Amino acid sequence: MKDMLYFVLRIFSTVTTCIVCIIGILSAFSESVTVPAAFLWQIPVVAALTSLPSLLYYLYKIPLSVRFALHYVIVFVTVFLSGFVFEWFTFNTVGDYLTLWIEITSVYAVAFIVGYTSKKKQSEELNRALKSKKEIKQ
Repeated sequence: MKDMLYFVLRIFSTVTTCIVCIIGILSAFSESVTVPAAFLWQIPVVAALTSLPSLLYYLYKIPLSVRFALHYVIVFVTVFLSGFVFEWFTFNTVGDYLTLWIEITSVYAVAFIVGYTSKKKQSEELNRALKSKKEIKQ
């Protein structure tokens, strides 16, 4: 349970950081982009909503590819709907949809890589500990 909470919190902090970075990059390159004060509470809400589905990765009976696809769809839909509810964006062209998809996928990729490397590091540490325990017994 502690491991799952740590995993979700790590994804939460990564998603929050990525969203803030994207907003910073967009506002640096566009004079028309302003950051409303409401973002201060909206960003953590969306980060929490998109972090919780990460618990799908603990459902080992479901094939990894299915968990991955399901997680991506849930996260994408959550961000997309949040954007409409919080009025983060307007779509005037197909390019606007493409830009949003790139932004969501970029944040998803960074959060996935952080989560994967964290789990891989934890797995390697456990394997090392088991190996050293095995060597001590021999």
